[in-house]
Amino acid sequence: MLITLRLPIVRLWLCAFTLFFISQHRQSVFAQVGLTLTQPTYNCSTGAITFNTTGGDGSPITYSAPGISRNNAMSNNGTVEQGLRLDPKPLMILATQNGVSTSYTFDLAGFCGSGNPGSNFALTQPTYTCSTGAITFNTTGGDGSPITYLAPGVTQSGPTSNSGIVEVGVRLDSRNVVITATQNGARAVFNLDLRSVCGNTPPNIAPVFSGVLNATGTVGLGFTYALPSGTFTDPNIGQLLTYSASGLPSGLSINGGTGTITGTPSTSGNSTVTLTATDAGGLSASGVLGVLINGATSSTGTSGTGTTGSTPIFSGSALSASGVVGQTFSYSLPAGSFTTSTSGSSSSAISQTLIYSATGLPSGLTINTTTGAITGIPTAAGSSSVVLRATNGQSSSGVSGTGVSGTTTIGQSATGLLTIIISSSATSSTGTSGTGTTGSTPIFSGSAL
Repeated sequence: MLITLRLPIVRLWLCAFTLFFISQHRQSVFAQVGLTLTQPTYNCSTGAITFNTTGGDGSPITYSAPGISRNNAMSNNGTVEQGLRLDPKPLMILATQNGVSTSYTFDLAGFCGSGNPGSNFALTQPTYTCSTGAITFNTTGGDGSPITYLAPGVTQSGPTSNSGIVEVGVRLDSRNVVITATQNGARAVFNLDLRSVCGNTPPNIAPVFSGVLNATGTVGLGFTYALPSGTFTDPNIGQLLTYSASGLPSGLSINGGTGTITGTPSTSGNSTVTLTATDAGGLSASGVLGVLINGATSSTGTSGTGTTGSTPIFSGSALSASGVVGQTFSYSLPAGSFTTSTSGSSSSAISQTLIYSATGLPSGLTINTTTGAITGIPTAAGSSSVVLRATNGQSSSGVSGTGVSGTTTIGQSATGLLTIIISSSATSSTGTSGTGTTGSTPIFSGSAL
């Protein structure tokens, strides 16, 4: 009877021992895979921080970190507050999962201090647009001090600029771009493989516009203007361009295949025409064409013998002048800048008076409408593209070979470009003075200056 009573007691003891062993084993396993905080990912320049952990049981984690702004308690990233970044102190991070907590003390001063500029400083994948070549350099880590960049084949505004444009040749050849960033002695390098980013096919690149375009015509007379060679160029050789225009004078239209503008203008005046060239991929470039349409000319006299004045002509020379803020400025048009001529048979020459005007003059300067001289005291530094205009302002007559007078029509004009640079320093120069010749109505040559 005694023996039969001992057997259940032994079994009970064995069960208790087994449960104890299992409990101890589970605690040992949990200890091996317990939640642990590791060094956070931190950007010294922006204050962005991400908490990093290992282990744990996969359940939600809550964090506590005084001095860090976060969206909520379960968010593992945020921003170190400005005051703590300016006066860095050890940062205590606490993570809790399923009732178990772990902590990590992050040394802000040591991580970002001068004794460690290379602290996790690195270049990461840049932000790049294949169609335009726009690129932005991205970094991580560092100490918050200025960064200088070197990237052959990338056009930047300056060495500390983290953005620019990859040159056309590099983009077409899909060459690698090697970016080097230096911060307080620490150096990082990133090799951007354009071929892997943009594919093996060379990217489509937008056309390019260059030149200063001007054209003249007369109401009621046939008008033709062909784009000068090289006005629009496409880096993707062999790709056809389609042309369009807005703001054309009434009566004119553009050939979409060649860009040539033709027609018979019906209204006089100045027009600013926007020309656009679009490639097969839909990328485009635009430029401006100035079109002057003069009123209809008239003359009287016997057939073939009336003397008439012609439209004035601009020499096409590149005109420039410079001055200094606060100092007297004086510029006279070089001799021959605007000229006139006469046509027809006559016993006396026709004389025309030119009236000068200008748009885009620097503040403080004015133009003499009779001589074209520009004077005054400039008030602001800068570079100005001044459009000079000479207008036939007087109708005059001469006697033809048969005794019948011929007349000219007033209001015709020509334009030219003058570049004026006003500096704030004490070095300046002025253009050579000269006197314009008188004659008939002005014409701008249309040359790119």
